[in-house]
Amino acid sequence: MTRTALLAVIAIVIGLLAAVGASGPTPTVFANVLVVTNTNDSGPGSLRSALDRADDTAGPDTVTFSIGGAGPHQIDVLSTILVQDEGTTIDATGSGIVVDGSSLAAPANLFQVAATSVAMKGFTIRNAPSNGVSVSPAFAGSCAGTVAAVFIEDMVFDGNGESGLLVCASGGAGVGVNRSDFTNNSAGVTVSGAIAGGTRVNNGRIAGNGVGINLLGAPAGTVNAQGNWWGCATGANTPGCDGASAGVDTSNFQPVDAIRVTNLNDSGSGSLRRAISEANTRPGPDVIQFRVSGVIALTGGGFPVTDDLTIDTAANSVVIDGIGMPSPNNVFEVTAPSFQLSRMTIINAPNNAVSLGATCGAGFTASLSMLVVEASGESGVSICTSGAVSVSLNEVRFNGGDLGVNVAGTTASSVTITNSQFNNQGSAAVANSATAGTVNAQGNWWGCADGAN
Repeated sequence: MTRTALLAVIAIVIGLLAAVGASGPTPTVFANVLVVTNTNDSGPGSLRSALDRADDTAGPDTVTFSIGGAGPHQIDVLSTILVQDEGTTIDATGSGIVVDGSSLAAPANLFQVAATSVAMKGFTIRNAPSNGVSVSPAFAGSCAGTVAAVFIEDMVFDGNGESGLLVCASGGAGVGVNRSDFTNNSAGVTVSGAIAGGTRVNNGRIAGNGVGINLLGAPAGTVNAQGNWWGCATGANTPGCDGASAGVDTSNFQPVDAIRVTNLNDSGSGSLRRAISEANTRPGPDVIQFRVSGVIALTGGGFPVTDDLTIDTAANSVVIDGIGMPSPNNVFEVTAPSFQLSRMTIINAPNNAVSLGATCGAGFTASLSMLVVEASGESGVSICTSGAVSVSLNEVRFNGGDLGVNVAGTTASSVTITNSQFNNQGSAAVANSATAGTVNAQGNWWGCADGAN
C-alpha cells in the first residue's frame, strides 16, 4: 500500500470513530480510584495529594492504600487534612494505616470533613491536638450548615485531645458510625447542633475516654448508641464504664469487650491467631468478632483455645483452610471450659477441624452452630473427655473426611446433634466409643432419603 493510500485509510477510520462517538451513548461514570503509595504528609503518592486530586475530578472518588512492607504504616500529619469533595471514600481496610497528629500545632483537627456522602473505613486516627475527625460544613466551627450521609466504619480513634469524632452541624441526613473504637480521648464522640437525621454509634468500643458520648448543645435523642461496649459489663454511666450525656440512647450494650479480627493473615496483629492468643491470656470469657471476609490460609499449627471463648463471624464469610498446615494438627484445639463457634467454614484440616477436649481431660461445654466442615483428615469434630460434657452441634454440614463426629470418653456425657448434614464420610458419620446413649442425633440428613445406617 502506498503512503498516500495508507493516509486515506487512516482518515476514513478516524472519521468513523468520530461519528460513532458523536452518536453513541453517554459513557458511564465510574468512581475514580486514587492510590496512596507512601506515608509522606504531602507530595506525590501521599494521602493529602490523593484527596487534593479527588477535589479536582468529577464524580465519586475512592482513596485506597498500597504501601510496601509490613504494617502498620504511620502517616505523620503536619497540618489538617481537608475532605471537601462530595462522594469521597477513604478505604484503608486491611492496610494497617495509622494517621497520627502528634506533629500538629494546637489547636488543630486531624481531619476536617466538609462534604456530603463521605465514608472513612479501616484505619486509626490518633493524637490530634483537638478532634480526630471534625464533621462540620463550617470551617470556622460554628456548626452552621448541613451534613448529609457521612459514614464511618471499622475505625480506631485513640488519644485525641478533644474528641475522637466531633459532629457539628445544624441539619442534614446524619452521621453513621459502625464497629469503631473510641479509646483514651477527652471525649469519644461529641455532637453539637440539631441534626435531623441524628448520629448513630453502633457495635463499637467506647472505653477509657473522659466521657464516652457528649451532647454539647444538641437536643436529647440526637444520638443513638446501640450494641457498644463501654468499658465494663454493666453499660454506660455505671461504675467502671464510660459515661454518656443524658438523652443518648444506650439501652442495648455489649457486656463483654470483643476482640476484633481485622485481616486474613495467619499470624500477627489483627489476625485470628493473635486474637485467640489474647483471649487465652485475659481473665474471664471473651468474644472474638470479625471485621473481614475471606480465606485464612494456615501455614503454622492450629489454634489452641484454653480460656472461655465465643467466636462468631456474624455477617462475614470466613473460611479457615488448613491445607498448608503441617501434619498432624487440628485447626481448633480446645481445652477451655466453655467454647462457642458460629458461622464459619473449615476445610482441609490435617487431623480434626475442631478438637474438643484435646487432651481428654476435664469436662466442658461447647456449642457449634451454622458451620461447614469439609475434607478433614480424621474427624470434622472430635470430642474426648474424662469428665462431664455438654456439647451441642446444630446446623453443621460435614462433607468428606473419615468421620463426621467422633465421640470418646469414660464418664457421663451429653452430645446433641441436630439439623445437620453428613455427606461422603469414609468410615462413619458419627462414631461413639463412649457410653451408649451419650449421643442424641435428631433431625439430621445422612446423605440419602432413608436415614442413618
